[in-house]
Amino acid sequence: MHQIFARWNSSGNMPLSRYAPYAAYVATVELFFYILIASNLESGERNSHLMDMAYLNYLPFCDFFVSQDKLHERCAPLFLKDNQLFVRGTELKEGLKQIDQYFDNFAPEEKEKGIISFAKTPPKEDSFLISKIWDRYFSDWRTQKPINEINPKILEEIQSMINAEPIPREKVDFDPQNPDTLTIHRLVRKKRGKWYQLPKDFNPENNS
Repeated sequence: MHQIFARWNSSGNMPLSRYAPYAAYVATVELFFYILIASNLESGERNSHLMDMAYLNYLPFCDFFVSQDKLHERCAPLFLKDNQLFVRGTELKEGLKQIDQYFDNFAPEEKEKGIISFAKTPPKEDSFLISKIWDRYFSDWRTQKPINEINPKILEEIQSMINAEPIPREKVDFDPQNPDTLTIHRLVRKKRGKWYQLPKDFNPENNS
């Protein structure tokens, strides 16, 4: 922070919100906190308050902010933009519980196909909090057509990249910071808790 202010002074003291927008935001959050304490709107006796306020520094990087902290509930909405949302922790927990119960009512044979086949999105009923959040941030999720099959050529190309031998660093003939394609390896448990994440009859040896 001190280095930012030093460079700001040397640049001619242009508005900090233009020179270093995020530093200006952090400074605003801290100033807001000290005004709260000085005006006795919040108690300064709790050492955790300053740490709690620091979580608001993440707001510029999120679509919605989830917290059960009362200080966050009172203060976070003051810093949120119109396209951001504050969600109480208990409400999110209850919303996820509703979805769990919704899919748990599916037939056993359907659930054995794995959640990857039937729970790629939340339920389309409007009564679910998670569905409302998806409506706000993924506006076309209700109308997207499901992809039931992967193009064989694309699958073959991906598989060839996965199975390819690593290239020695000295033989790399492209910019590693700007690749044409990127593969990410994930390890997924077949079953987690009561839910099959992959089909019950899934055999990795037959799907490699």
